[in-house]
Amino acid sequence: MRIVDGTGMGHAVKVTTDFRMDVSSRSDDRMYYASRDNELAYFYYSDVTPTGADDVFCYIQNTSSTQKLIIKWIRAYCASAEAIDIYVGETGTPIGGTAITPVNLNQASGNTADGAFEEGVNITGLSGGSQLDRIRLEAGVDAFTDFNGLILGQNNTFTLHALTGTAATEVTIGFYYE
Repeated sequence: MRIVDGTGMGHAVKVTTDFRMDVSSRSDDRMYYASRDNELAYFYYSDVTPTGADDVFCYIQNTSSTQKLIIKWIRAYCASAEAIDIYVGETGTPIGGTAITPVNLNQASGNTADGAFEEGVNITGLSGGSQLDRIRLEAGVDAFTDFNGLILGQNNTFTLHALTGTAATEVTIGFYYE
């Protein structure tokens, strides 16, 4: 039996003396491939100071009818000790936020993220949803939360709430589409 490559070049696969194929491979995170191959990986960055307890300061809604938005990770920083509550499924029309444009990680691409992305000190007009997690932040220390596949379908939402508010808060969210 002869195994040849799938490119039509007719190259045979090397087999070792113990009958194993001689191969090498590379394994990267799916976000890498979403950036390299599909040009659909992004960073959402926000730097705001919420004004009070339970204020929504980050709003993401996937508006794509063909792609799922996958949140890979969140990096958060706060000037003083704080907690950030993570919610999914809130409904309503966000009021008081400012639209932001996530940055495409593939800088050779002109693609833009398909969704509604807002930041604000107190985004209102939302209700319901489910609390997914809480990130506890020490003053001046970055926290990293790896979701490894929080998936938002069409019109699904993701929001961040400040537990106590009033502290300067930065978040970067890595996400991609597939």
